[in-house]
Amino acid sequence: MNRITSLITMLSARLRGRPHETTEFADLLADACEWATNRQETLKRVFEVGKYERFDWYQERGVIIFSDAGVAKVIADIQFVGSTSKLTKTWLWAWANSSFLEPVTRAAHHLRHFGEQARFEKLARAKWYGDETDGWEMTSIQAKLIGAEGMYRTPSTNGATFMTLSNIRWAIDSPDDWYEPT
Repeated sequence: MNRITSLITMLSARLRGRPHETTEFADLLADACEWATNRQETLKRVFEVGKYERFDWYQERGVIIFSDAGVAKVIADIQFVGSTSKLTKTWLWAWANSSFLEPVTRAAHHLRHFGEQARFEKLARAKWYGDETDGWEMTSIQAKLIGAEGMYRTPSTNGATFMTLSNIRWAIDSPDDWYEPT
């Protein structure tokens, strides 16, 4: 989690060196990254997200569950933002990814609409060259605009999936969300 906080903090400096970005987009991104850094610090301090040995997300239920030794510890509602690919070196928005169910991409759809209205190409174009830093940046924007409580990245062999977290709660306080990890 410290890596995430450090990465988000460094994003603002990276922004001003992008001649192809509008000032408005750079300002939005800098504000979102600062806002997200504060949320991530709280997420780490209160729920210790980042220290659990396992996570499992369930699109059908719209949740991610963090667990240790087969015991659910923390549960959060999720909204997918998008994913990065190491193979193609691209970012793909969740709203353009047919493997994501519609209920967990609603926030990304709203962000797309916002991007189209504001003419922010990175928010409106389905797929573009990008890396993990771009993933955190887009996730920071979505988190800020929807008022999410935090963000998370689930790695895979070929990239990562980015999501926002809301309604974060201790599993013991949510017996209906309890599960048996496999």
